[in-house]
Amino acid sequence: MKRFFLLLFLLCSLPADGVAAVPVSAVKSTLLEQSPKSYANAEFSSAEGSRADVTITSTLLEQSPKSYANAEFSSAEGSRADEPRLDSSGGAAVPVTLQLQWKHQFQFAGYYMAKEKGFYKEAGLDVTFLEYSDKTDAVSDVVSGKTAFATGCSSLILQSDKDLLLLAAIFQSSPFVLQSLKRGDIRSLKDIKGKKVMVSSLMADMASIMAMLKSEGISKYDFTLIRHTFTPEELIDGKADFISAYLSNEPFVLKERGYASSIFNPRDYGFDFYGDMLYTSHKFARSHPDLVENFYKASIMGWQYAFAHIDETVSVILRKYNTLHKSESALRYEAKVLKKLAYKKGVPLGHIDPIRLREIANTYRLLGINSATESALDDMIYRPKGTHGILLDTREKSYLLRKNGLKLCVASDWMPFEKYANTLYGGLGMDLAKEIGRLIGVPISFVPSGSLSERNRALERGRCDFCVLFPETAVEEEKKAVRLTDRLFSFTPAIATRMDEPYITDLKYHGSGKIALLQGSGMKAWFHKRYPQFRIVEVKHTAEGMRLLARGAVFGYVGLLPVLNYEIRKYYLGTVKINRTLEDTVSLGCAVRKGDERLYRILQKAVHTIDAEQRDEMVEEWIHRRVPELSDHKLLWRWLGVFGLVVLLLFHAYLATVKKNKELTLSLLELEILMESTMEGILIFDKEGYCMRTNRIASALFGYPHHEMIGKHASEFISSSSRELVRAKMRVADQAPYEARVMRKDGSEFDAILKGKNIFWKGEQIRLSTIIDISDMKRLQYDLQSLNAQLEKRVREQVEDIRRKDQMLLQQSKLASMGEMIGAIAHQWRQPLNMLNINIQNLDDDYEEGLIDRAFIAAFIEENSKVIRFMSKTIDDFRNFYRIDKVKECFFVRESIEMTISIQKAQLRYRKIGIRIVGEDFCVTGYRREFQQVILNLINNAADAIRRSRREDGMIEIVLEKERVSVKDNGGGVPKHLSERIFEPYFTTKSQGEGTGLGLYMSKVIIEKNMGGRLEVENSAEGAVFTIYLEGLCEPVTGTIDRCKKSMHAAVSA
Repeated sequence: MKRFFLLLFLLCSLPADGVAAVPVSAVKSTLLEQSPKSYANAEFSSAEGSRADVTITSTLLEQSPKSYANAEFSSAEGSRADEPRLDSSGGAAVPVTLQLQWKHQFQFAGYYMAKEKGFYKEAGLDVTFLEYSDKTDAVSDVVSGKTAFATGCSSLILQSDKDLLLLAAIFQSSPFVLQSLKRGDIRSLKDIKGKKVMVSSLMADMASIMAMLKSEGISKYDFTLIRHTFTPEELIDGKADFISAYLSNEPFVLKERGYASSIFNPRDYGFDFYGDMLYTSHKFARSHPDLVENFYKASIMGWQYAFAHIDETVSVILRKYNTLHKSESALRYEAKVLKKLAYKKGVPLGHIDPIRLREIANTYRLLGINSATESALDDMIYRPKGTHGILLDTREKSYLLRKNGLKLCVASDWMPFEKYANTLYGGLGMDLAKEIGRLIGVPISFVPSGSLSERNRALERGRCDFCVLFPETAVEEEKKAVRLTDRLFSFTPAIATRMDEPYITDLKYHGSGKIALLQGSGMKAWFHKRYPQFRIVEVKHTAEGMRLLARGAVFGYVGLLPVLNYEIRKYYLGTVKINRTLEDTVSLGCAVRKGDERLYRILQKAVHTIDAEQRDEMVEEWIHRRVPELSDHKLLWRWLGVFGLVVLLLFHAYLATVKKNKELTLSLLELEILMESTMEGILIFDKEGYCMRTNRIASALFGYPHHEMIGKHASEFISSSSRELVRAKMRVADQAPYEARVMRKDGSEFDAILKGKNIFWKGEQIRLSTIIDISDMKRLQYDLQSLNAQLEKRVREQVEDIRRKDQMLLQQSKLASMGEMIGAIAHQWRQPLNMLNINIQNLDDDYEEGLIDRAFIAAFIEENSKVIRFMSKTIDDFRNFYRIDKVKECFFVRESIEMTISIQKAQLRYRKIGIRIVGEDFCVTGYRREFQQVILNLINNAADAIRRSRREDGMIEIVLEKERVSVKDNGGGVPKHLSERIFEPYFTTKSQGEGTGLGLYMSKVIIEKNMGGRLEVENSAEGAVFTIYLEGLCEPVTGTIDRCKKSMHAAVSA
């Protein structure tokens, strides 16, 4: 205590001047020698007995007398919009060229808009754009001075020896990606192995993509590189499996044409390169520093404008810069994608981070590409001069110089937005005024104007130049005199009531009563339109309305939520509460008198320059944190010096009691707010299990009036079927959620989820329990289970039906094939039968000639037995071919194919069609005879195609590769418009009566469903190629290898 009084004595001994007020840079200043240069240094002075003009001073830079078009533009979200001020020496515009790295499109929109909106002209520049061509060597042109500026990609850092100077990285992330069509064989980046990849021939430009591949263990030797044609046609035509693409172009083209694609972005794999970088040469920058500075600033302004006005920018490109003939929708898509790449949270537009540039250089080194050293990289980065103002034209600058500062009307008490007391200005408006003064470069003096409505009238009558934080709702009241800038802040209106009022669910149906509103807020008409049943009482000050509310003179007080929170926290904690927020929001901006067009444009520019991050910091300082109260420090310290010790001695104990009571009141308030703000029912029990407190949701769940639940034991709320369970769970200090049956007042039961935890409150152990009604969820769960059961049953029935249909189709296919096989057998038997017929006819002649003896008879029998055995073997082969496989087996593929060919070779020979097998044999597990059926179908289809093409040199070639069998013919191929339908059931290209349309369909079913492989078709130069991809390679069973090898050596003649 002694130390406390000693400290108090020392504090009271300090002079009043030693206490700082709320920090405001306040000065008065004069123009020096009537020159538009800088004002005097800031200082604060206030004459006794007169109104203190508090001024904020910054520098007004001399600017060139240029014009500025469309000042009312805004920065893109999430970026800092510190728009640079352009200086030019006047005179004729300097011609400069900008070499683009590609053809005209939205990729260069910022430069177009810098020219179209006069930003380059403002900087004294006449800019010409050069489109990319095959002969363009941008780096050489910049180094030689042929071109002043150019754009390029991150690979520019590889040319640190070329004297390049990087001005800006327009896209913080590179748009370069790998793209493929959505296909079953491309599910991840690793599926690129063995595929055809179309990328730029310059590996340095593809570094991010190559680094991504390397990180996945993929080298450039794992795929085939194809020269880029810069269109996605190769993907569509199947000439390429992957292409390097620009995220803003190719994905849109494919989507518009109906193709789904997959994107593999290096950024997702940790390789985030810069996109389009603006650069010049060190030599040019040294010779023309002001020109480079102005070009940089104007370009950044152009990009800010382009992204803030996409509709206008797209329209300009369509009219003047659309050499690629892009559609409006394509340009909009490009704009949307590039805007996301350009803006990164917390990073200014165009910023180049030296550390990130080093990381990019390290990536190049990992790829074996020599890159610049750290010192060389630092030398490559341009560092613009630090300017923080906004661009003003000559008339606007003259206006500000004539005014010699601006006057701001300030409300006396509208915290946390504004308060002016005893020469001190505070609140959110103070920070906003400081920032506006800094941006426009003139001093701002404050004019105390009383209440909010008096402040608004002071503006209308010309006592000041403008107001900050002017509600849009108030504009209607002052519509003849006030013009409002674009929105700076938006806040939600709310209604405050006394603590004993229940929470309002819908104010429209609440009844009637008196509502207090602040004059000058403009909310009278706004509120009356929505809630006409209430009578409105207007008050001059917030404090007056809160006093009426506290003593019950009005039902509620309606105002902006930050204002109500401030008043309750400061004066009415435990007495008044925020009952509910109202729909809509109220926007606040800067207001000027109508007719003051130049000031309006100046403030509009300032408003759009203050970005979202700055505004959030202001709101955080004055609304979310504890707000310091403004006071007259001289009077405060005089009072403390005389009465401080006496007050502390007399009221020390009292203050401690008051503090404790206030903390208790606050604790109860917070508990009530917490309990009523959840979606769960909450019950608080004492350690004996008796209810102490509930929220309204719990009362509604159990069907009790709120007061009737107090004092009841927990078991009275539980169904008899769950009481033992709940009793056991309540013994657990921190019980996880569990299900139980609970009981309402009327005896009905419902399912619920319960959770409980023991906590200490006011020194006593209590049980905090929560409950959620899940009866609806249980009903839905039961319905869902029933629905799933029905669905499973229908699926089983449908699957069985499909299986039966497939079996029927397979049988039809086999019957159709059997007819063809009978024809084949007829061809096979024709020659042997002729031989038997001739031998029998000749037997009589041989007898007459006396040639028949025992040796003749033996030879006759042997020769004709061979013929009969051949015919018998043909029947056996046919019978075995159509035997149904029951189980899978490991079989030799070539052996099975040769057996199938042996049945067909006579018919093929008759048609003068050759057939050969190429490749080594291998074994797979599957249904051998079904596989032979597929081969037979493909051979017959090939033979039919050759017959229809009328080729005399018909040839069928069967190529065996590991896990793959291809059947090729020279019959002219499958027409392109029919290639997608040939595997459909009952679809045939043959004449009426020649085919069933089931052969290829059943072949695809056998290979893909029964054997787990794939059957695909494509055209070669001479005909069709049917390829079977097989799964399940196996090793043959011992004992069958020799037999198969012998079979493999058997020649198949055609």
